[in-house]
Amino acid sequence: MEVTSHAMPTDVDRLTELEIRLAHQERTCDQLHEVVLELRKELESMRRKFGEIEAKLESDATEIGPADDLPPHW
Repeated sequence: MEVTSHAMPTDVDRLTELEIRLAHQERTCDQLHEVVLELRKELESMRRKFGEIEAKLESDATEIGPADDLPPHW
């Protein structure tokens, strides 16, 4: 009959495990940073487009005139 022992991890084992976890955390942080940069670019582009649309709507509104004017046949 074989007896298995559940030995406590050594300091080297614990340190190795912590280094592995840290490497994964650093990779995850780098990936998230890249996502944030991509989203920032997309947001800036959307803000620019929104500003263009807003300006066009404002300039078109002044050309059309008041919306409550009655047509000439009334």
